[in-house]
Amino acid sequence: MRTSSANCREPLYGGNGQHLRESPGPERELPASILVADDSRTNLFLLQEILKGLGYRVATAGNGAEALQIARQSPPDLIVTDILMPVMDGFSLCWEWKRDERLKRIPLICYTGTYTDDRNREFALELGAERFVVNTGNPADLIKVIREVLETCKCGGPAAVPPDVEEKTVYLKQHNELLARKLADKVRQLEQAHRGLQRDIAERKRAEETRARLAAIVENSSDAIIGRAIDGTITSWNAAAERILGYTAAEVIGHDPLEIYPPEERQQIEVIRNLVRTGQLVPIHDAVRITKDGRRIDITLNVSPIRDNSGNIIGTAAIVRDITERKRAEQILRNYAARLQTVSRKLLEVQEDERRRLARELHDQVGQTLTALKVNLQVIERQPAAAPLALQI
Repeated sequence: MRTSSANCREPLYGGNGQHLRESPGPERELPASILVADDSRTNLFLLQEILKGLGYRVATAGNGAEALQIARQSPPDLIVTDILMPVMDGFSLCWEWKRDERLKRIPLICYTGTYTDDRNREFALELGAERFVVNTGNPADLIKVIREVLETCKCGGPAAVPPDVEEKTVYLKQHNELLARKLADKVRQLEQAHRGLQRDIAERKRAEETRARLAAIVENSSDAIIGRAIDGTITSWNAAAERILGYTAAEVIGHDPLEIYPPEERQQIEVIRNLVRTGQLVPIHDAVRITKDGRRIDITLNVSPIRDNSGNIIGTAAIVRDITERKRAEQILRNYAARLQTVSRKLLEVQEDERRRLARELHDQVGQTLTALKVNLQVIERQPAAAPLALQI
């Protein structure tokens, strides 16, 4: 940080090339200006807001070349740079920075989450970076280093001397080696990410196909399938539900059934809802529903809880089957069976009457015949043997 001492009369500049002060008086001191170079807008915004909140003046750049241009117009008190950037990376920026007569004594901090091994640290320090900070996700680490470097580099303190950097060919060789290793690492990471992405895409495609098949099954089902959230709000309503109950999906989705169904059905709805909330099974049972147009229909109702991956109940799925025609057919069969029983009973009665009639007729006819035979025998017995009489039956 440049102070107001007589040895620190250089002009200070803010972000984007604006002069922050031209000739500070001996009694006045401005906060340190910091230039942040990073191609990540998120990182830039985060560091900018944190540093501003701490009272620093902040300028930002999206790459090394832009940072050099801003710094040459308005030299900051400190630069914090990422390494992996387009156009000009952090290593190249450090090389150019420490060879610029106006900038070489301004401290430079490398801040990276990509180049994290010791070779990268050593190379950055060889190029002249004051510090090499690994981004751990905690900005407090960087803020601590910034304060330490600014405190060390205050006016009146030891002058920052550029390090003895090797020949440019050696630098380029080291730089290219680091970039090649990092590029190879990135390629491997991209390949792994690509394979993971392909797996995710395949899994997502299978999941979408499964959802599409389930949606087609639900939509084409002959039974009404109704989805409800845990608070009872209707979340899905298939075509069969509209056909059976008469309400359209637009009329019911987002509403509680208690708002729509007739009052006489509310008690049953509440009973089922309480059973589901307590995790109890709702057995399949017959019920009666009143449609939108007031018709009473017979149904079977099957309500099942829907659970998330943790086993918590998040809603219900109700399957409603219209059994009105089946009930009507069953009643017709019962009536027919009753009529058959009546006819069968009457037939038995007729048969019994006929048997009794035949028995009487047989009894009477046989009795008459036997009586006639008896009379004839008695007559024969009274007649003389010489004059037999013909039997008259």
